[in-house]
Amino acid sequence: MWTEKGLTQVFYFLGERGKTENKNAIKLETSEKFVSEDSFKVTEKKRYQRSARAEARFVTKKNASSILECWTLCPFRWKRNRFKCAYCEDNFTECAELRNHVRLCSTQHSVKDIYSKFKEMSLINIDITEASCRICAMPFRGVNEMRYHVIDHGYDFDTSHPDGVLPFFLDKEAWKCVICQESFNNFLKLYEHMNIHYQYYICATCGKGYMTAPRLRKHSEVHITGTFPCDKCRRVFTMRAARDYHKSHAHAKSPRYECPQCNMRFGGYYERMNHLNEAHREKEVSYKCAHCELSFKTSGKRAIHVRSVHFPQQRNFACPFCKWLFKTGYELKRHMVKHTGERNFCCTICGKTFQRNRALRTHLKIHEDFSCKWCGVMFKQKSLQLAHLRSNHPEIDKLMLPGLGKN
Repeated sequence: MWTEKGLTQVFYFLGERGKTENKNAIKLETSEKFVSEDSFKVTEKKRYQRSARAEARFVTKKNASSILECWTLCPFRWKRNRFKCAYCEDNFTECAELRNHVRLCSTQHSVKDIYSKFKEMSLINIDITEASCRICAMPFRGVNEMRYHVIDHGYDFDTSHPDGVLPFFLDKEAWKCVICQESFNNFLKLYEHMNIHYQYYICATCGKGYMTAPRLRKHSEVHITGTFPCDKCRRVFTMRAARDYHKSHAHAKSPRYECPQCNMRFGGYYERMNHLNEAHREKEVSYKCAHCELSFKTSGKRAIHVRSVHFPQQRNFACPFCKWLFKTGYELKRHMVKHTGERNFCCTICGKTFQRNRALRTHLKIHEDFSCKWCGVMFKQKSLQLAHLRSNHPEIDKLMLPGLGKN
């Protein structure tokens, strides 16, 4: 029999043992909780870690934001011969009107609103005309000074990454590059010229550099070869870029060159330039040769002049089969067909192959649609059409070709 004292001791022991077990359970639960929280933090950190490319884009955007916060610059876009506000995309033809608008619009927007307009990471065009520091009022002096002045004022800027901006001096009287001071006829030519100074994307095939990924992709089409027929006139091209150029010029729905001032369109580049000079009094820029006194209307004509007159190409490409010499590897490649007999130009209709693209284009003319006017049957060649007339429509055939109907 248990005495009252004995029962009291047993209950006390069991109670103490229960407290100990509860404490151990609480410790175990707490330690498991800490372990699970630490593992969650590690998982969370891995989940939100940026890739190298994403990190580069993030830093570039940060650089651009710091520059726009430090300097009174005018961010803009260029589309269809119009200047557009980078924040709201209102368009302008006059540079002064653009600057006045952006000055007010920037107070209601942020840099995020600019990047929201881009489908992918791109540089922000900035007009540096009359720009100054927002903090110390120092006037803009150059691109390098712009970067280091941002750092001097304590803004977050990483010099190992691109600035994220593309500087221009918008002045219709003289479209000049802010880096090398070269002059151009219009803003489009100046914009294309900036690929020389900002080569962030390099073509793996030829090594040319471009400032944005879309421009590199457009250039890469030049290196795509094959058989590319035009769906309008059935001409066949060996390069897709050549086919697209042909379609934009030969089958354009309207004249290609549009006046940025009055929306009139012109068939030729020089027609538009003459219109701008006469109707809108825009100053025409001439491109002077650095080696002689001649000047040219376009930089392309000046480049041709320099290459042909001052630095003519040497015939360094020799044919291994004969004594012919050529200026370029492309000319040598075209010549080699005579020796190798390669037929790389194939007719997509009948499968016949040719050595030259010109021969293929001539051949394609025989595949023009030859249809029978009386029964509607289509033929790929005129000879098949005539054979069909003789066998199925002999009376009509005799009327059309009486000489063939006589025996």
